[in-house]
This record gives sequence, structure tokens and C-alpha cells, in this order.
Amino acid sequence: MNVTRLSSDYSGIKRLVNNELDAILIERSAAQYLLKHKKKAEQKLLELHLDQVLHSEPYFMVCAKSYSLCNYNLEMVNSGVNKLKSSGKYDKIIKSYFEK
Repeated sequence: MNVTRLSSDYSGIKRLVNNELDAILIERSAAQYLLKHKKKAEQKLLELHLDQVLHSEPYFMVCAKSYSLCNYNLEMVNSGVNKLKSSGKYDKIIKSYFEK
């Protein structure tokens, strides 16, 4: 999985529709709003997964329906986060980036 920093949630949804990305992380309400305001044909290309990806933050994954590995990668991300939390590394990362 390649990671790309996006300028906005809107640009992420647009890039999903244009097949430039396979998935994005996004807040649920933002995803619902942006998906609701897309054309019906574009809405059919995308899917909001309601399993929360990052459990300390309210982020969810929106995937292009054509991206067959979305569920697998969602499970891998959640598994990796759980391993980081159980080892104590997650808290260290959070402190190093957000508690300065």
C-alpha cells in the first residue's frame, strides 16, 4: 500500500473516483457529506467502510469499489495499530508527534 498526503478530503474523494487512489482515511461525517454530494454514478464507485480504522481518532476508510484489497488492507492497518498499542509503541509515537 502506498501512502499519499492529500490537500483535502474532497481531493481524496475526487482522486478515488478518477482511479488515482485506492483508499483514503477520512472522518465519517466528512465522508458521508462528500459522498452524498457526488453524482449517483460516482457514488456507485465508492464505499464507506463503517469499521473505524484508527480507534483513538474517528477515521474511517473510503475505498474505490474496484480496489479488491480494501478489506484486507483495512484488517492489516487495524492489526498493526493493535500491535503497536499492545507493545506500548503507539503511546510513544503519539507523545513524540502530538505532545510537544
